[in-house]
Amino acid sequence: MAGPPIVLHLIDSFGVGGAQQRYFNDLEHLGPPFEHWPCAVFAQDGAAAQGARLTMPMRSLGLRRLRGLPLAFASLMKLLRENPAISVIHTQLFAADTIGRIAGRLNGIPVVSTIQSSMYEPDSGLYSGWRHRIDRWTARWTTQVVAVSDFVRRSTNVRLAVPLDKIVLIPNAVDTRVVHPDAARRAKARAELGLTPGTPGVSPGVNDVFVWLNVGRLHPAKGLAYLIDALARIVPAHPKTLLLVAGPGPQLGELERQALARGVADHIRFLGERGDVLALFDAADAFVFPSLSEGLPVSVIEAMAMKKPCVVSRIGPHEELVADRESGLLALPRDDRSLAAAMTAIQDDPMLARRLGEAARLRVEQAFDARTGADRLMDLYASLYRGAIPAASARC
Repeated sequence: MAGPPIVLHLIDSFGVGGAQQRYFNDLEHLGPPFEHWPCAVFAQDGAAAQGARLTMPMRSLGLRRLRGLPLAFASLMKLLRENPAISVIHTQLFAADTIGRIAGRLNGIPVVSTIQSSMYEPDSGLYSGWRHRIDRWTARWTTQVVAVSDFVRRSTNVRLAVPLDKIVLIPNAVDTRVVHPDAARRAKARAELGLTPGTPGVSPGVNDVFVWLNVGRLHPAKGLAYLIDALARIVPAHPKTLLLVAGPGPQLGELERQALARGVADHIRFLGERGDVLALFDAADAFVFPSLSEGLPVSVIEAMAMKKPCVVSRIGPHEELVADRESGLLALPRDDRSLAAAMTAIQDDPMLARRLGEAARLRVEQAFDARTGADRLMDLYASLYRGAIPAASARC
């Protein structure tokens, strides 16, 4: 085989999302003895912005709609035939998992699948029966599964019938050398956001504004409806409170109407999809994430690395990140009273906020640094390359 062995990193798209954050964090830290090829199943949305982080070319199978998945599978098979040095296929997300696992099986190439979420849990709010059946069917052909949290590891074992000895835990992580507070960036970001005297709902002065940040998709599973109700409880006693919500999603109109009905529209800004998330973290005083279902959210890890005191919902994956009253505060899910109480505790006690932020940063440095995760992935690729499997028979 000429040249180094290749790991094909196959993901649904290069767009914005927690899986993509993990994907590019890993790629930035992976290296020899393998060559690493990023490849999206769908057309290269987001490739220009994300590609600036990488020195390697970015490929796409060109899929436009999910119904065209057989054509993407054919393109993948062609790519594998033309590049026999591809020695490991690493997949993330549904379309990539589906075609990557089958193609790996047919070509005798080991397949690693990173599982980012527990979407097949009954209360996830994301459940899809037909996807579950396909995912469970193709999961049998995964050589190794990477779970981003122990909660996801156990869910994958139960919901996808993957044996525990085939699942390795490599948590989501961030590069702490890049993700850190920056005082100059904070001042610039707050000025650009217009956090100056006269800001609606938070006047009179910039130093009096307490800014909460939420980052993620505007989807019911993220619990933002409870956050708006919590904000309505906070504002009467804390009128200089502002919530920034960064991210796209289908729930925008509904959330805007709810904020108007609850009388807090002037205290919320929906910023849409942003490419300057670190600047938003710097601009904020604290981070809030009331999600109902997660794998291991990168945005929470980023907030912790940025020394932001965090309020998160008490669900399994969050409890793997945050120790209550040590490195953040846990609030009951689907409970705006509990959420408001935790947020108020941070706003009322600057010493508590500072202590939680410092402890959060230390927690990330110790357990959620991207360089450690990449090293573990490299060890996994090496073990699979040495033990490459034979090609499957036509009966597959």
